[in-house]
Amino acid sequence: YTLKPGNKMLSGFSVIKAATVLTLAFSGEFFLPVAINAVLGLLVIVAPLAMKFTRNGIPGYRNIWLGVSLLIPAAVLYLGKINPHPWMNKDDVSHILMAITIYLFYKSAYAILPATSSPMAEATATPIPPKPTADKQ
Repeated sequence: YTLKPGNKMLSGFSVIKAATVLTLAFSGEFFLPVAINAVLGLLVIVAPLAMKFTRNGIPGYRNIWLGVSLLIPAAVLYLGKINPHPWMNKDDVSHILMAITIYLFYKSAYAILPATSSPMAEATATPIPPKPTADKQ
């Protein structure tokens, strides 16, 4: 695959943006720009593509946009610093929703992959030899 001239500029911008966000993330002091970048990336790029593929009948993409939909309340709770309960604060609720989202993304990836290219299909494709029986005399 070769990049077209317009795509090279977009690719360069993506690399610069990724480096900036990673620098902010690893500095430890600026988490808000990283969270905003993740939310916008998921809402602007991932969710519309997943909805489009779901409407086209491609299996597996429904769980992706459901997962992105679960991240919206997680972002609202976390960025809005809303603690629903003293024993279940914004961090707890956000991480539970993110864990469910990761599971939905996993289920989607497993459904999207062709059965022949999944590691599980390759692992189970080799036949297991039968165990010897004890009744041989």
